[in-house]
Amino acid sequence: AIKENLAPVAANSCPERKAATVPTFDVAAYELCEHYKIRMDPSKLEELVLVWKYNSFNAPSSAPGDKLNEESEPASLDIFILASFCTHSCEPNCRFIHNEDNTEFTLHAVGNLAAGEEITISYLDRSRLEKLSTVQRREVLAWNWLFICNCTRCSRAHVAECENCRKGLDTIVSYAEEEIYPGYTVFCDGCDQNDLHGEHAYYFHCSSCGHDLCPSCGTNSEGPELE
Repeated sequence: AIKENLAPVAANSCPERKAATVPTFDVAAYELCEHYKIRMDPSKLEELVLVWKYNSFNAPSSAPGDKLNEESEPASLDIFILASFCTHSCEPNCRFIHNEDNTEFTLHAVGNLAAGEEITISYLDRSRLEKLSTVQRREVLAWNWLFICNCTRCSRAHVAECENCRKGLDTIVSYAEEEIYPGYTVFCDGCDQNDLHGEHAYYFHCSSCGHDLCPSCGTNSEGPELE
């Protein structure tokens, strides 16, 4: 639902949502090309930086002999080509380790892998996998990697239907998508929480009637315990 100056507005008077994905261009890319005389279209530079950002791994800095893994403090973001193709899972079948000078990336199977089984790793460290709920893990992943996790573990959580029309709800990833009601504030129809698009990495929306739910209200309303 929407509010303007805290006053409810009828759903049928909402501005039309024109696109699912925000067309973006960072002016910093243009400034970098100008300042460093980079012979590249600024939009291409931005695209390459985003590829690096969303496919890189934390490369920790450490004294010789220290063990480096996904829980070490990051010093840089490095690309390992084949490892970048690994899919995320909150129940990964592999873990990764860097060598001491960050030149090698080694995958270790957590258990036995079947022939043809997809290799998965976790973008989250073990502490977050153990402590965070499904809602919390999805928030972290949506903020940092712009996707909603639907791995086997997260998929156990029930996603609510629209209370008005009993249809499935769309998932809106805030950083990746246009505001659903441009010029209006989105609030949760379940708990009245305000500014869902600004305060959450994702939330749920019914495209038919404008019913909106925050991650907590839209998840596990009748399903299994969140893990």
